[in-house]
Amino acid sequence: DAEKAIHFVHDRYKGQEPINLGNNAPFSIAAVARAIQDVVGFNGILTFDCAKSSGAQRKTLDSSKLFSMGFRYETSLYEGVQKAYSSFLKSI
Repeated sequence: DAEKAIHFVHDRYKGQEPINLGNNAPFSIAAVARAIQDVVGFNGILTFDCAKSSGAQRKTLDSSKLFSMGFRYETSLYEGVQKAYSSFLKSI
């Protein structure tokens, strides 16, 4: 989807201001880790140290310009992890 968004903006946007390409979906580290765990078939236990800071406060990008131009993301987090892992496996 990132490649599609870049081409979409390149072909349609003539302004000077930057356009954010984020999808505005807030994914937690745990959600990403669980998606990776499932896709790669890791059967171990994921642990998170809740005593530590949870990191920087959420900073969601404003992608309203991109969406107002008609662009829509098609790939879910899970599907993106699947595609990335499949591509990795093909490369080794």
